[in-house]
Amino acid sequence: MCIRDRARSLTVLSGVALLAFTAKVFIPLSQSEILLDNARSAAQRGDFTSAEEMARQASKLDPANSDVHTLIGKLRESWSPRRGENISLALKAYEDALELDCWNRNAMEGLWRIYNTGRPPKLEETLVITIRLLSAYPTSSRYNIMAGGLYERMGRTIDAIIHYRMALYIDDHVEQHGAQLSADEREKTTTALWPVSYTHLTLPTKRIV
Repeated sequence: MCIRDRARSLTVLSGVALLAFTAKVFIPLSQSEILLDNARSAAQRGDFTSAEEMARQASKLDPANSDVHTLIGKLRESWSPRRGENISLALKAYEDALELDCWNRNAMEGLWRIYNTGRPPKLEETLVITIRLLSAYPTSSRYNIMAGGLYERMGRTIDAIIHYRMALYIDDHVEQHGAQLSADEREKTTTALWPVSYTHLTLPTKRIV
């Protein structure tokens, strides 16, 4: 076989390999994204059963996609029948999402909601998730408010005041890209500070970047 024939054969083989790779990897991933989009649309219509079925199909096509598990968690949180069972399944879905992506924001927020609103609430577990959220997003006013409210419920007044004040400070000094506190949120946060004297607490004057 001459050099030209060998080159032609290699080109054909490369093309076949590329097609096989595309069929095995990219097509399933594309189908998974389509199913995930359809599942979100179904959820918006209130068709949670169809939404979860499509989400689970998407998970089979792309098992490494943590967003699929997060969506399943949100769906289970939204179902009112068999509330306890659904919350347990939502918890499992969020945990699965975090195993795939330990910084999945929606999954962390999902766990925060479940722990914080449980009967009784799991305050220590909620605190762990709050700290993780603040570690990932330290300049989030809302996460600081969440931390302040949690510390207040736990009787840790000084920590609560620090986070409430930090939330207001961030809102005044940091551009949060459309996530600034509303007037109502600012009023509630400011009101939460009044019951306790905090004149001895100070915050840095340097602008947060």
